[in-house]
Amino acid sequence: MRRQLGFTLLELMIVVVIISILSALAISSYRSYVVRTHRTDAQRTLLDLAGRQERFYYSHNAYTDTLADLSGSNTMVGNGQYYTISIPSASSTDYTITATAAGNQRRDDALCQTLSLERSGTQSSTGSTANDPKCWGN
Repeated sequence: MRRQLGFTLLELMIVVVIISILSALAISSYRSYVVRTHRTDAQRTLLDLAGRQERFYYSHNAYTDTLADLSGSNTMVGNGQYYTISIPSASSTDYTITATAAGNQRRDDALCQTLSLERSGTQSSTGSTANDPKCWGN
């Protein structure tokens, strides 16, 4: 009787299942990393714009509600693909800058849908949990 060499169908199916499970875990972990990276980019942009607001204040004795005055645009984070930036309120003594999740970021980052930074340095967020510490990395 001749002995067959090779793998059985059952052995091949077990290998396929194991590879599928490992792939699913890797993709999920990678997607989570990408979402956090985009959120960090939005935070960095908000902090940069806060510095620009202060420089604008020194020159004009008031804060601006126009991104163009700060040499910025609403698409400063990933060309607007991940977050849109706005200045919803500004006065001669105060301002708030907000990053709102857009596109895939809106879908994948339910925890942090908006990130806001005020002149006083107060950081806030909205999403599935308001002001979740994970949004600003505290």
